Amino acid sequence: MNTAETESVLIMDEVSLKRRYTYDIQSDTVLGYVDLGPEGRQPKPASDAMVFMLQGIYSKWKIPVAFYLTRKDLSGKELEKLTRAVLEAVVSTPQV
Repeated sequence: MNTAETESVLIMDEVSLKRRYTYDIQSDTVLGYVDLGPEGRQPKPASDAMVFMLQGIYSKWKIPVAFYLTRKDLSGKELEKLTRAVLEAVVSTPQV
């Protein structure tokens, strides 16, 4: 890809999830609870996922870069922290 084709924007979308719990034997963790990554887990069942994607501006491509299990009561402050963490990770990723 040339430089113009790599120009992108960060987009986000929220998707609804069925409330379900599963056990991950490799990490010895019960999945299905709110998990805000750098902000930690909460003992509440997750009902949504906040998905962050990069989308090309001048070319047609889209790639998911992060997702967090959330609830409808996600605060603006929490969303800001997640967005900043994703942006920092994307910006610090070396280009190949």
